[in-house]
Amino acid sequence: MLVARARAVCPALADAPVVERWAGVRPRASTRAPLMGVWPGKPGQFVFNGGFKIGFAMAPVLAEVMADLVLDGVDRIPAEFRLLTGPKL
Repeated sequence: MLVARARAVCPALADAPVVERWAGVRPRASTRAPLMGVWPGKPGQFVFNGGFKIGFAMAPVLAEVMADLVLDGVDRIPAEFRLLTGPKL
């Protein structure tokens, strides 16, 4: 259904093959805490995911913490939000 709609909206996609399918399931950790940090084994890549309902209110502060890590290498991530030491998935 989605592919048909995309092709209807953009005729240039009419003969384009479907390369990959994704379920569109929203990722979530086992707790409501966000997960943040350097992606293990992926230099220069980071994870900033989750937060569930608290994420909306905390987003500005967490974004600053993550920006400090990404842009300046300054790690101020709270221990309970750390990707490797935080909640287990």
